Amino acid sequence: MIDVLQRELVYVGYYFTVQFRQIFRYWLLGMLIGSAVAVFGTQKIHGAFSRLLGRKFGLLGIVPACLLGIASAFCCRRSSSATCRPAPSRNSSEGTKASAC
Repeated sequence: MIDVLQRELVYVGYYFTVQFRQIFRYWLLGMLIGSAVAVFGTQKIHGAFSRLLGRKFGLLGIVPACLLGIASAFCCRRSSSATCRPAPSRNSSEGTKASAC
């Protein structure tokens, strides 16, 4: 019985290391790209949101909405609610911040 458990632990350890070796470099690349987008692309993403606000694209608007939705997850600061809210207008009392996410 101990022999069977030892063999199973060897299999589990082997499969874990194989999976780790195959996935690790992509996980690391995703972390680096996500960090770069969060640091350097935040203003551009929020600018794209504000430029698209009020436009009507119809069915083709799904594509930019999906792309911006994916990208905004990298740079949205969480507030008490879990959703992003639009940037305040320049005339508001909150200042001229580019985003209020």
